[in-house]
Amino acid sequence: MEKTKLSIKKIAIILISILLAIILITLIRKIIILNFISAKIDDYTQATNYYIRMYLYQGWNATTYEVWVKNGNMVRKTNNELEYIIQNNTVYEVSDNNISETNSNIEDLLSINWNYVKPLKDELPNLKNIFKYSISTAKVNGKNCYKLTDKDNILFFEKSTGLLIRTECLEGLISGYYNEEIQSTLWDYKTEFNSVKDEDVQVDISNFNK
Repeated sequence: MEKTKLSIKKIAIILISILLAIILITLIRKIIILNFISAKIDDYTQATNYYIRMYLYQGWNATTYEVWVKNGNMVRKTNNELEYIIQNNTVYEVSDNNISETNSNIEDLLSINWNYVKPLKDELPNLKNIFKYSISTAKVNGKNCYKLTDKDNILFFEKSTGLLIRTECLEGLISGYYNEEIQSTLWDYKTEFNSVKDEDVQVDISNFNK
């Protein structure tokens, strides 16, 4: 009888040890993944030649944002309509076919291009996020991704590059003006580096009204 109790106790200790080992391995894996993504964000947000396309889907509304940057020059469009041009250290704002110089800070304007991902650089390595996010894998837009899920959002990061591929706000927004519905908000991101050519960021401003 005593031996049976000892055997049960040993089995319980072994099972608890295995469970603790699994939990520890899971936590270490999370720490490694979150720190990997943070380091990658820190690297690629320093780029000087890149193209970003952001596609926003709100159920009732879809918007495409695009930006081309090369060596301090920039072209930014919304739904294929020019909004901003940075050229020869001058910032131009475009509306319809009108163009005007602005006093906007060039560095600030370029930095805004990464606003969608920059906060995650410091947030993700925070130890509280080990418990905030569940981490799994998924394929999104043809890319193998880490899938980070919390109660409000799902974030998809490409495994090999750490690039943010998609975000989904689970809480959603109220859509429409007459038929109000709560719908999830989806952002798709496409990022390319060292693909922007001079002609992509050089705009003939003489074609616009001043």
